[in-house]
Amino acid sequence: MNENKILIHINLPRDILRKASHEDNFHKGVLKFSSHLSGLIDGFKKNNFTPILYFRMHYFFNWRLLYKSRYYKYFFVPYNFLFGFIDNWFLYNKIITKIEKQNINYYFTELNPTITRHFLKKLKVKKVKSIEWFGLFPNQLRFNTRPNKTIKYFDLIVSGEDYRPFFNQKPKKFLLIPQAISIDKIDKIKNYNSKSIDVVFIGSVAKIHSNRWDYLEFLFENYDSIELYGFGINQVPNAYKFKTIFNSGLWGDEYFQKIKQAKIVVNLFQNDYDKLSEGINIRAFEIPACKSLQICKRLTFIKKYFEEDHDIVLFSDLNELKRKIDFYLNNKTKRDYIAKNGFKKVQKYDYSNQLKSIIKFA
Repeated sequence: MNENKILIHINLPRDILRKASHEDNFHKGVLKFSSHLSGLIDGFKKNNFTPILYFRMHYFFNWRLLYKSRYYKYFFVPYNFLFGFIDNWFLYNKIITKIEKQNINYYFTELNPTITRHFLKKLKVKKVKSIEWFGLFPNQLRFNTRPNKTIKYFDLIVSGEDYRPFFNQKPKKFLLIPQAISIDKIDKIKNYNSKSIDVVFIGSVAKIHSNRWDYLEFLFENYDSIELYGFGINQVPNAYKFKTIFNSGLWGDEYFQKIKQAKIVVNLFQNDYDKLSEGINIRAFEIPACKSLQICKRLTFIKKYFEEDHDIVLFSDLNELKRKIDFYLNNKTKRDYIAKNGFKKVQKYDYSNQLKSIIKFA
């Protein structure tokens, strides 16, 4: 057995929890729909760590039954407001007991909304290193205040974006490192309808992504072979006609299969990305890993990861977006050339490589 053990305590998206709750085995269901979590497990194993999974964010109740309920989101907020402190106390004492019994020496979490300073101090006393992946967006810090209150108590804060200007506290250690993808797994996913769709978009259209609405409306109005997937559509005003073809989000293999079916995938960033000097979303690596052509808005930090017209296509406004899409739809050779170069470029962002850097820095 490996000497190092790491507890992966993940606050999973509600869609994944809901889908996994309908599977015979909840944990296997989570891994089926969460390529990120399966990538973490594989990456830690390749770095000689034994990963131990823990999904529970609350101590009380049968949460699997709640995940199945369509009313879960309405229960979550008032419950946390009324009983969050008590629940946290029981939950993290349970986790401490688990850490002690299994001789775990690393704790890994991601923007955990239930984490407490008391728990992190206990980890320090027990010489358990704590790592938090910080992927919150700047404008969210105005209403999600807890991450800012616990930053300095982690041994290491990791992020693909430089959020230090937005932190209220100075982290002990901060590692700026791009997000990771499962290169081998993505490459092995079969796709039986390769390049059968002209344009695909996958992502949130909630209010915090409102800058995407006009782009998606423009794509809807100009292209027939187009598919849109994601969540937050209920927050989009009815005036936008793209709502008529918008589909629910995709997870796991289905997500990557859809990207592989696209000739072009439009990657749109969140509203606040133009305020960042460093950072990029995970889809920027997933699209070329699926050997599809990626086109996204021209932002300053893109050039740190990709070379324009060599492994990525960029645009500044709607006219340029249409001109670029039309050109590459009609030029398969050049489209394949850029997609191939993009695939080569993202090989270094595999989970095993990224986690190796994180572990070493911690």
